[in-house]
Amino acid sequence: MAADLDGGWRLAGLWAEADLEHAARVDPQSAEVIGDLGAIYTRLRRYREARAALERARVLRPSSLSLAHARARLAAMEGDLEGIRQVFRSMEEIVGRRRVVAYVALREDLIWALDDEARRAVLELTPASTFSPAGPRRRSTASWRWPTSRASDRDRSSGSMPV
Repeated sequence: MAADLDGGWRLAGLWAEADLEHAARVDPQSAEVIGDLGAIYTRLRRYREARAALERARVLRPSSLSLAHARARLAAMEGDLEGIRQVFRSMEEIVGRRRVVAYVALREDLIWALDDEARRAVLELTPASTFSPAGPRRRSTASWRWPTSRASDRDRSSGSMPV
């Protein structure tokens, strides 16, 4: 069964790859498209192509924490702990340690790769750590809880969020 699921994802990944490669040709300055293409290459275990796409996206948007996270995940897939930490250090120089630590903590999948000082900083995070003076940066999907009433089920199926 697991092999069938992986094969299904691989087929979906190949479709997504074709779509993203086309989108990258149409808009070669889109860091989001190129970063998504890098993530697909990573998932397909095409690490050389993933690294090239993610580096190209990094050049287009050097302060993007989501692109840095994708680069760190690629390093993790390759078993390169020092590579993960190098990505984190390079982002700290651009956006600051607190934002990098908060970003990684919210995503949880790479929190283990933080150095000891950064792990201690996670314990000092507050809700304000994930927000800028201009407003929220991104809300973690883990923070959303759907009400269980029937009205909320209708809201969810229509795509609107209850307020």
